[in-house]
Amino acid sequence: MARYVARRVRFQNGERFSVLSRPGGLPVHEVALYLATFRRRGRAANTIHAICAITALLYRELDKAGIPLLERLRRGQFLTVPEINRLADAAQYRVSDLSDEVLDSPASTKVIDLKKIRMRRSVAVKEVTAVDAANQASRIQYMADYLGFLADYYGVALPAPQKNELAHESARVLKVFQGQIPKVSKRAKVGVREGLSKEDQERLLAIVRPDSPNIRGVGCCWMRSHARSAG
Repeated sequence: MARYVARRVRFQNGERFSVLSRPGGLPVHEVALYLATFRRRGRAANTIHAICAITALLYRELDKAGIPLLERLRRGQFLTVPEINRLADAAQYRVSDLSDEVLDSPASTKVIDLKKIRMRRSVAVKEVTAVDAANQASRIQYMADYLGFLADYYGVALPAPQKNELAHESARVLKVFQGQIPKVSKRAKVGVREGLSKEDQERLLAIVRPDSPNIRGVGCCWMRSHARSAG
């Protein structure tokens, strides 16, 4: 099965950007519009590419489940809670551990060798590895943000009753989705470099003033320390 893939492109002026390539090679228009919002805000190219990769995971999971998201949005319909739960589940695991074989696509009608089927089933029983909580949280946050972007984008073209219903339903479902974002500890990790405290910054600024009464003493201390190091 052809995959949705996040690809980097380079413009003639040397600027880099990322696009989501759909099966067949064409970029996904809605993702390009979404990523452009981060580009206008000056986000780094690597950050934008990471967000693009998250949308690729989203589209692959929807494709495997046979969920025509864009068709639904055009009719004023949104994802259901069980479908959102599927995305939250996929956000837990490494991309390489999420099966992307033809057998996972309900729309596939290709004839497949039975030996290959047995081989794929034997591979499917391998142990999968979960990503860390920060990675999982980032995936769900950007998936939810993109889905909200789509609901607003397609809602503009709908009649008022459908637009309001889509806005209400998308808000309800996305609240459930965002409720599954894991808590990420904000405590600094052991060994992480720290900056000067506010007190030390004020002391440093006071010392380096040309008229500071402390600058001479600091200079003498530095010279004694330098002399000991040299000796």
